[in-house]
Amino acid sequence: MENEKTFIWAIDLIIAGGWTMIPLFLVGITAYIGAFKLLRFVSDMGHRDIDDATWTKWIDQPQKSEGEIGDMIRYIMADGVEEKSARSRCSEVKNMRVPEVDRRIGMATVWVSVAPLLGLLGTVLGMIKTFNGLSAGGNSAMDVIASGISEALITTEIGLLIAIPGYILVGVAKVRKNEFLAFVARVESCIVRHFGGLSSEELEEPTGEIGPFVRLDEFGVTRE
Repeated sequence: MENEKTFIWAIDLIIAGGWTMIPLFLVGITAYIGAFKLLRFVSDMGHRDIDDATWTKWIDQPQKSEGEIGDMIRYIMADGVEEKSARSRCSEVKNMRVPEVDRRIGMATVWVSVAPLLGLLGTVLGMIKTFNGLSAGGNSAMDVIASGISEALITTEIGLLIAIPGYILVGVAKVRKNEFLAFVARVESCIVRHFGGLSSEELEEPTGEIGPFVRLDEFGVTRE
């Protein structure tokens, strides 16, 4: 019974909003499917599911790493890899992931942006219908005017209801992408220091003063 009422309400809403409601609904469905797939894609990167203490230890012992991040670290720290090659592989990891995220963000943004524009189109058509009713006059003028105003307001409302949550979802995806970039940068920094001779445990919290047996270079702390 409730499903039937919901279906009837949706049909009445489409009729009241005019023909622009049909592409609005299609755009809304497409936009949200794309946005949720985007969020799932960036969430599956795995950088939010592991703490820093764990992955820094994996830098020293990549064979013990696991999961999505473990696969990334094992690829970067393959047997016999040198510092330059490891840093190059960090860039490869970014180049494999980030362009795909950017592509999905771009597509989701396009679909979400179309919704308020379609709502604006419905508003214009509704106002044209209203002015036609005003110019026609007669007994049916008020019905035409009311129908035109209703069409204008409904399409604007639906367009905004689609766009506002959609922009929020896209914004969340952009934040997750930036978090992944920051994570890869931290991994690269830790790898550079690893090749400089410090273990991940020594990198966590520096204690005491730096003695004469240590020097600073452009990459971090290395032993002499």
